[in-house]
Amino acid sequence: MADQINDLWGPLDITNWSETPCIRDRVATKDDVDAGLAVFYINNPSQMKPLKVSLPACAIHMDHDTKKETPVVMIQAEKFQGQKLIGYRFLEGGNGIGLLSEFTILSGPDKRFK
Repeated sequence: MADQINDLWGPLDITNWSETPCIRDRVATKDDVDAGLAVFYINNPSQMKPLKVSLPACAIHMDHDTKKETPVVMIQAEKFQGQKLIGYRFLEGGNGIGLLSEFTILSGPDKRFK
């Protein structure tokens, strides 16, 4: 099982970023997370709404505490109780969840993706 999770959230090939698995125009399920299409899901999907964000999307995540900018690929966008949540993947592997306000969405990779 650990190998399967590592494969799902392993490093991204940034030259093929637009083929990164993601979820579009609907709320994620547990199966989507298990398949690597989404980072999170809520057991009560009636409280969630998909956000109109074109995915996958290259973006820069800004950590407001450290002011560190990190290039990522956004794979999920949903609204929950007024919060606009983004599920994303790190280029070197792994994933995270942030607020839409923490991201600058790009049209594609820039020099920070090297």
